[in-house]
Amino acid sequence: MLADIKMPTKDAPFVPPRTQRAVIIDAHDNVLVSSDAPMPAMGPSQFVAHTDAVAINPSDTKMRGPFVTPMGILGTDYAGRVVAVGSEVKDVEVGDRICGAQHAMKADTPDRGAFSQYNVSAGRVWLKIPPTMKTEEGASFGAGISTAGLAIRVLGLPLPDAPLEKPTRVLVYGAAPRQEPL
Repeated sequence: MLADIKMPTKDAPFVPPRTQRAVIIDAHDNVLVSSDAPMPAMGPSQFVAHTDAVAINPSDTKMRGPFVTPMGILGTDYAGRVVAVGSEVKDVEVGDRICGAQHAMKADTPDRGAFSQYNVSAGRVWLKIPPTMKTEEGASFGAGISTAGLAIRVLGLPLPDAPLEKPTRVLVYGAAPRQEPL
């Protein structure tokens, strides 16, 4: 929780730990809480967020057997507060509340699951959480927003501010934590 960390300042910037607590799957397909999971490195176009809340996505429950990268961090959806910002990042600041999605269990980035103390942003798969929304609510948006955005793009649907030529019916069928209101 946020109370467990001291927020960084200009005089005392965030120093990433070498390891962190995280939910992992070991080489024998056991789900464990590890105190020495790797801390992902932040690139110049990324930020680090302290994880304050996570959501269970249906895909998280299916990460077993051949889908598992042994010792990889589990989890897709998270929310937290930004503690460090890369030099090329322009639209988020230390202290901002954000929510996002991780692509957990990728063999080349096993340290990028959401169920960890810290999350390094994955591209543009994140949003600022509005002041009127609880952090826990924000945690459920990551994969749902990504799914909705991808569907709009792939189906060639007009964006909300585009002029509507004729009504289009769309069926949204899914089970992510937050797809139904989108």
